[in-house]
Amino acid sequence: MARTDKQVNWRKGVRFAISACILVSAVGFLLITFSVSSGIIDLSKDPVTDAEQDASGVPNITSSERSSIDGYALEMRIFERVNELRKAHGRDPFVHSERVRLISRMHSADMAKRGFFDHTNPDGLSPPGRHEKYEGCENPNENIVEWESFTTNDTNKIAREVVSSWSNSTPHNSTQLSEYYHVSGVGVYVTEQKELYVTQNFCREHPNA
Repeated sequence: MARTDKQVNWRKGVRFAISACILVSAVGFLLITFSVSSGIIDLSKDPVTDAEQDASGVPNITSSERSSIDGYALEMRIFERVNELRKAHGRDPFVHSERVRLISRMHSADMAKRGFFDHTNPDGLSPPGRHEKYEGCENPNENIVEWESFTTNDTNKIAREVVSSWSNSTPHNSTQLSEYYHVSGVGVYVTEQKELYVTQNFCREHPNA
């Protein structure tokens, strides 16, 4: 069951997640608009997406407290499912970034360990701030989801449910199908209590370019 936190029900959680995503998307849109108008981003040029996979400086924390779930395999399967969805809609697949994946995983772990579900953590750090701290992307966007008490260890089934939940939400689906972003990474955290936190970050260019 998807939810926001331990005190609210699923229906309220979906509304909160959607409103949070709309807010992040709106802020991201304003940043993009400013960057384009000021010349920081030149949309007439193709974004740089091919770069060495260097994740130095980003903590490589565990992705799963449960030995029955391979967190890395789940991250990559969710990433692949999103790219399958993009292909079905005539979009180019996202280029994977290890740096973006680890930054995303850190946020998933932070939500799990500090008991919140939001794009901004209790310290006030939002996606742009997290990426700036770890030399990630400029003007990143983000989709998140929390899932409680999943009953399967099948990463294919879990990935399908996660991407389906985003697909059924207009703002989340618009982000994962965006043609503005070209690079992405998915980070998960699985608790011993079978709670799953997922973060996917989206970037226009590769952070290591």
